[in-house]
Amino acid sequence: MNKRFAALLIILIIFYAGFNYYGTRELLLPKRYSGDLNYYWRIVHEINAKGVSYYLNAYSKVGTMIAVYGNVTQRLSPDITPPRHEIFLLGDLNDTSKKLKIIYNVDYLGRGWLNVKPGDLVVLVGELLPDAKSVHKVAEGLDLLLLYRPSDKMIIEVGYLPESDGVGLILIAVCDVLVLALTIIARKRNLI
Repeated sequence: MNKRFAALLIILIIFYAGFNYYGTRELLLPKRYSGDLNYYWRIVHEINAKGVSYYLNAYSKVGTMIAVYGNVTQRLSPDITPPRHEIFLLGDLNDTSKKLKIIYNVDYLGRGWLNVKPGDLVVLVGELLPDAKSVHKVAEGLDLLLLYRPSDKMIIEVGYLPESDGVGLILIAVCDVLVLALTIIARKRNLI
C-alpha cells in the first residue's frame, strides 16, 4: 500500500464528507430573502403547480408527489410528537371554500418551523395522502416549498430550487464521482 496515496485519499474523503454534509444542508435548509409576487408566480409556473381545487378529492393522485399552490387560510395545532409537524390549511386562490391540509415535517434535517401566517402564499411539492385532502411535505429528494409573505415582501425557500441550487447539486455529484473513481483506481493498482 502506498502510504502517501492512502493519506491523500483519506484527506480527500474527509473533505468530501464535510462538503457533502454542508452542501446538502445548504441546499435543503430554509433560506430567507427579500422577493416579490412576480418571483413567487414564476416559481409556480416553473414547477407547473396547480391550484388547491385541482387536487382536492383527486383520489387518482393519492400517493403521488404533487405541486400545489394557494394561500394559508389557517394555522392548525402542530404535531409536537417527533417527528414534529407544522400543520396549516392551504386555500384555493379562486375558491376559498376549497382547502388542503398541509403537514410540514419540521424535523427533517433540523429545518425548523416556518411559522406560517394567514395570507402567506405557498407553493410546494409533497405527497397527496390517502384522504385526498392532505399533503405531507417532508422534502426528501429534490422537492420544494416556497412561501411568499406579502406583508414583509419576504421569500422563505425550503428544499431544492433548480435555478439557485443547480450548481451546488452538480458540485456534490462531481465530488461523489471523483471520490468513487479515485477509490476504484487505487484499489485496482493495490494502493489501498
